[in-house]
Amino acid sequence: MGGIAGLLLVSIVVQVAAAILALRLIWVTRRSLAWIFICCALLLMTARRCLTLYSAVNGVVVANVFDSALLFEALVSVVISVAMLVGVGLIAPLFRSILRSEEEIRRREEDLRVTLGSLAEGVLTTDTRLRVVRMNPAAERLTGWSTEDAAGRSIPEVLPMAESGEPDTPIDPFGPVVIEGQVVRLPHPARLRQKGGSWVLVGSSGAPIRDSGGGIRGAVIVVQDVTEQQRLEDHVRHAQKLETVGRMAGGIAHDFNNALCGILGYAELLAMKVPDNPQLLDYATSIVEAAKHSKELTSRLLTFSRKGRVLTRPMDIHESLRLVADLLERTVEKNLNIDLRLDATQTTLHGDASQIHSALLNLGVNARDAMPGGGRITFSTRNVAFDEPSSDGGTPIPAGRYVEVDIEDTGVGMGPEVMAHLFEPFFTTKPVGQGTGLGLSAVYGVVRDHHGVIRVESRPGQGSAFRVFLPLAEGTSVAARPVSPVVRPRGRGTVMVADDDTILRRLGVEMLGELGYEAIVAEDGLQAVQAFRAREGRIDLVLMDMVMPNMNGLDALHEMRKIDPGVRVVFMSGYETEILRAGLREESIDGFLQKPYGTEELARTLAAALRRT
Repeated sequence: MGGIAGLLLVSIVVQVAAAILALRLIWVTRRSLAWIFICCALLLMTARRCLTLYSAVNGVVVANVFDSALLFEALVSVVISVAMLVGVGLIAPLFRSILRSEEEIRRREEDLRVTLGSLAEGVLTTDTRLRVVRMNPAAERLTGWSTEDAAGRSIPEVLPMAESGEPDTPIDPFGPVVIEGQVVRLPHPARLRQKGGSWVLVGSSGAPIRDSGGGIRGAVIVVQDVTEQQRLEDHVRHAQKLETVGRMAGGIAHDFNNALCGILGYAELLAMKVPDNPQLLDYATSIVEAAKHSKELTSRLLTFSRKGRVLTRPMDIHESLRLVADLLERTVEKNLNIDLRLDATQTTLHGDASQIHSALLNLGVNARDAMPGGGRITFSTRNVAFDEPSSDGGTPIPAGRYVEVDIEDTGVGMGPEVMAHLFEPFFTTKPVGQGTGLGLSAVYGVVRDHHGVIRVESRPGQGSAFRVFLPLAEGTSVAARPVSPVVRPRGRGTVMVADDDTILRRLGVEMLGELGYEAIVAEDGLQAVQAFRAREGRIDLVLMDMVMPNMNGLDALHEMRKIDPGVRVVFMSGYETEILRAGLREESIDGFLQKPYGTEELARTLAAALRRT
């Protein structure tokens, strides 16, 4: 019995050691359930050995147990206990390696979660059947789906997209990603319907997820909200289109002004020739009035195209608004009310008062026409400042200090399809014969030339609000300006008319003759230089077009100054800009006439030029 007891004692010691090792693994690996089971089994076996050892030592025979059986059990217990100890010892490093691998996986998973959570773009991963596996927070915000709700759902369900211009035409572009392994990128923004039912404009792309062997395991899809980006791009395209249309309008207005110059000039000459014939005088006067009206239309075109004249000087925006409101009150129906809310405390601008006045009047008339059944027009002002460029609510506004002028009405309002073309020349919603389509385009040009911004807010049936932001002039005040009397002074001397338009050359000769001058003509700049050289000292003044074939006006002036440095020159042009006027001031010319011009303007300009020494 002593040998058996010894073997049982060895078995107990080995099992206790194995149980202690198992307890250590429980602490290290946190695998409580599995290792607690193993530890309990070892402890139960140890308890049985202890009972058997007690029986052997005290000579107690249990249930047909013989010495040979106890010896066999003791030997088997030792072998099993040693095997368990060795097995637990061998398994422990393996479990530690598994633990390290799982910790590394958890760390990488956390890194991936943080990285995906930091992206502004929405990221979704799918299985090979395009069912959602994972979404980052940006994707959750963009789609309206949580990862838990979206998991296992198809991409067309979570990312229902349609053509940007046709929301009823669904698209499903990501099938080739998992079927053929293609990388897919949408060529144009698409409309994404969010879970709540609203639509948002997105750009999207998809790529396959491959395993180490190159097999496709799923797809990763990236979506980005491009609504603001698309709005800015649309604004740039719209501005470019307006710029193109403006250049075309400027060219048309230039040619039209040349034609108007002949019509207006000959009509005035006709009126001067028939003062005793009331009927012919009335005809001539009507032609003059029609020509002047057409001149105003081309002036609007030139303003839109940035080729109109802008005379910048300090002006008070409140003064212009009061004049506009007073004019409208005297012309509108009694069922239309006009309110002035002039809250701005700083109201001085650098600008052309006549153009600003015309732009505000156009906006007021536009508001009036939007309320055929009556309503209310409100003119209001306030001072605003932007520390950085602002793009909220429409056209971007550069940083700076502004006076905001709001013209609001309670009229019929407009839809997006009308607002998209609002500032284009010749676009109008008025019936034929009731609008030229140039009013708002001229307003746009005036605001732009004054470095301002105009925004529009409107909905059908809810009226419209035009918000004009004009930069303030710091440290200046408005001064009174004298009014020049209208005169038609006569003169004498020889004037050369240089113009490539035959009608305008003939008109110049006739008008100069009526004003007391002798006239000679030249068809272009080169001929003008030759005539000036041939009559050196006998030409008192040159009336010359800016743009002519063979040699333009400025080049001709330079050649004439080589002949006579004191030559007097008055330039003519179908349009005028600040850049052009600045260039002419540098050349020290004696005057400028913008076509179309009448006899009174011609007479004053020539008289002033000839008085200069």
